[in-house]
Amino acid sequence: MIESIILDGCQLEPLSSYLKALGVHRLVAEQVDPEAAGWWQAGRYLLRSQLESDAVVEFLVTSYHPTPLVAPWNGRGGFRTDQRRESEKAVQEIEASTDERLAPYREAIAATRGLYESSRWAEKDKATQVLLCREKLPDQVVDWLDAAVVLTGDGAVYPPLLGTGGNLGSMDLSNNFMQRVTQVLAVRQGRRAPTVDDSRAWARAALFDRGQPALIGAAVGQFDPGGAGGVNAAPVGQAGSLVNPWDFVLLLEGSLLFASAVARRLGADQRGRAAMPFTFDPSAVGYASGAEGEGSKGEVWAPVWQQPVTLPEISYLLGEGRAAWRGRQARTGLDMAKAVSSLGVDRGVHRFVRHAFVERLGQSTIAVPVGHMRVTQRPDVNLLADLASWTDRLRREGRRQGTPAAVVAALQRVESAEYEVARRGGSRQVQGILEAVAAAEQAVARATAFRGRSGLGPLPWMDPDRWLPLLDDGTAELRLAGSLALAHDTDGSNLRSMTQPIRLDGRSRRPAWSDAPSRVEGLGRRPIASVLADCLMWRARNAATDRHSSGPVGVEPAFTYGPAPKAGDVAALAAGAVDVDRLDRLLRALLILRPGQTRHRWQQAGEMSVVEPPLWSLLAPFFARTPLQVGEVTVELRAQPEWPALLVANRAGEVATQALRRLRMARLQPVATSAARLASVAAPDTGAASAVRLAAALMCHPGRAAAQEALQRSIDPDRGEAA
Repeated sequence: MIESIILDGCQLEPLSSYLKALGVHRLVAEQVDPEAAGWWQAGRYLLRSQLESDAVVEFLVTSYHPTPLVAPWNGRGGFRTDQRRESEKAVQEIEASTDERLAPYREAIAATRGLYESSRWAEKDKATQVLLCREKLPDQVVDWLDAAVVLTGDGAVYPPLLGTGGNLGSMDLSNNFMQRVTQVLAVRQGRRAPTVDDSRAWARAALFDRGQPALIGAAVGQFDPGGAGGVNAAPVGQAGSLVNPWDFVLLLEGSLLFASAVARRLGADQRGRAAMPFTFDPSAVGYASGAEGEGSKGEVWAPVWQQPVTLPEISYLLGEGRAAWRGRQARTGLDMAKAVSSLGVDRGVHRFVRHAFVERLGQSTIAVPVGHMRVTQRPDVNLLADLASWTDRLRREGRRQGTPAAVVAALQRVESAEYEVARRGGSRQVQGILEAVAAAEQAVARATAFRGRSGLGPLPWMDPDRWLPLLDDGTAELRLAGSLALAHDTDGSNLRSMTQPIRLDGRSRRPAWSDAPSRVEGLGRRPIASVLADCLMWRARNAATDRHSSGPVGVEPAFTYGPAPKAGDVAALAAGAVDVDRLDRLLRALLILRPGQTRHRWQQAGEMSVVEPPLWSLLAPFFARTPLQVGEVTVELRAQPEWPALLVANRAGEVATQALRRLRMARLQPVATSAARLASVAAPDTGAASAVRLAAALMCHPGRAAAQEALQRSIDPDRGEAA
């Protein structure tokens, strides 16, 4: 009869519990029921087999054949004459046992002693010793050898799951496994030796979380941070490590499934590197306790599936270990996050539990669960590939010795932002990654020595038609930032080349570093309204200087080309209804988009509705890019070169006086008659800020329709010759 049993003691976290679930499934399938299938549900493992719950316990206690784990290359493996008594005792107890279940172990121990008797064993390095073990030891030991040590052309490599070749500091996993095996199989003799009843109680607690049998004082290693003991592990002071022997035995049996495949990763340096399934280089992002420079041995991402699968299917999944990002095997935890969110992993996996092997409590390594990530397709993640050539080089150069702290911190923010895009997606996260890389570019620009040493150039242009649909959150700040960022002149110059040490390289107009200072300084360090007002003032001076004397005098529109925001957005900036801090961050982020027109149409949601300042309505038509219509008459109004400087100097009344005069010169009758009233503000101390904000708004393209409406509100249509 097929039974489905819930293993309440086998949960997704910590890593010991996850591996324990795999161990139970593996042992049942290999030694009792090959058709056994298992899956995860509500954080617990379910096993469907011919065995009911009590039968699984009895199988473990009375019929289980342990996998022989030996590590003769380790000093604490229990085979040397100078070993501690407990280490030797476990080996000797198995050797002396007549239990048929330990026959494979006895064979492996005998073969191991034969290796020690070889005259050349001590002369070999560890990699060669492992090769001798693969040649001389029984086949049952091979999975353990593959899990503990990976042999490559560069020598022995140790996957973090099992420490340094099965050694965790002073703890040898294989010998501790032997000690726990002698306890759960009731091999030990003596008045205090564990009995079969003790083993049953431990098995029920391990599998089904039933009962509270006494635990033993023994090391659990890195697999269970809560049971490892140490400082603050007790109400007062520190506590020792406690373990259920079956927990330890089953987790190591489960860990052998991760030995199913060894791949070779080829990175940019073309050096081969061992890759265990779903095991990656560490990335200190995505969890609050992560920090750059923290000691870490790597990460394991444990796959979770929700459909029943058999042991061969699990072995294939873990053996394949496919996790691809940008067409190559994922190398880091951050790469894995991107792969998970771009369907770069095997089908059938529902999510992953991420475990980081970090050094805490001194130099002790523990496997810390640092989050779950669901397998899904996020189109946002594909955008990260556009940035990859620059961010990968920043990552490579930024981790060299002597890199400025500001660049290192900026790199950390970039990686955190990338992880958030992969984990959650959404317009705010996409904005966050652009903000982070733009800040990193500014950090590189300021670090001239690093810039020259690394050869890292500015960020290349990003395609606005790819980015804007996923950036647009329907807010006025985003629309204003987008309009300002994409605006440009005929020669390709825009706000980026105006406010940053960047020039446009030749005909390609690709960004390149410039030795000349920026024409307008302070982007990211001064209020954005002041920076934009200074940009308008600089262009006004430049237009007045360069214009032919025979042409009309006036300020060119902010930039000749570019999309306009929605009606009311620019007026909202002038009225102080826009979050200028967010506008500052977004503008610096969106400046890496290629300037020019875009097919994207701004979202309707979030359009600002504010009372436009009267002075804004008066001045906006003078900064329009195209002539305006008043009835059947075409009117071209031009701002004067000194207006931006007057506004910045808080002399808005003079600007209003000149604008009213110019309307009358154009044979239009303004509604307002008092320049002082137009320039008035709510409180005297905000006058300068309001005038600067108005100048910043005039740097934005209001759009022809908005300028046309502003002109209609500023004049009396029934008066004047244009009527």
